[in-house]
Amino acid sequence: SSDLLSSGRVCAAGERWHWDGVAFEMLHPDAGSYNEPQRKDNDLSCVLRIVSPHGSVLLPADIERRAEAELVHADARRLSADVLVVPHHGSRTSSTAEFVRAVSPRLAIFAVGHSNQFGHPHPAVAARYRARGVRLLRTDRAGAVSVQLTAAGVQTRTWREQAQRYWQDY
Repeated sequence: SSDLLSSGRVCAAGERWHWDGVAFEMLHPDAGSYNEPQRKDNDLSCVLRIVSPHGSVLLPADIERRAEAELVHADARRLSADVLVVPHHGSRTSSTAEFVRAVSPRLAIFAVGHSNQFGHPHPAVAARYRARGVRLLRTDRAGAVSVQLTAAGVQTRTWREQAQRYWQDY
């Protein structure tokens, strides 16, 4: 992790910018995290929150339980998002009940590969989102997912909806 810091290719909590009426903010990790040798690389993942006039998106990359707990403890309210790309592909080491409750998304997207060797998403993780009434999409089943935040709400289109062939039966 010190190699990351010296390369200058890191993100740090508190970085903010605006572009075309949309606000971007890095929520994690804080700069000191890169100097902790016991910290897992996954928990050094950049967590980005995006807020538009019509809603918000949380991109937590590969964070696991430790980083989720730090984020919830720091300010759970800042995690709230309409759309969540599920951390760590929905592995069993992520998406704690406290994190899912804090984010409270309307839509959760599992970025997973078809027949992935890890079996993501873990059934218990998907169940945590379902129990909260969250709409779930999986890229292994839906293909690429396009999300638009509009005045009418969260609009989605998936590759399989757009490019369905008569011989594909998903």
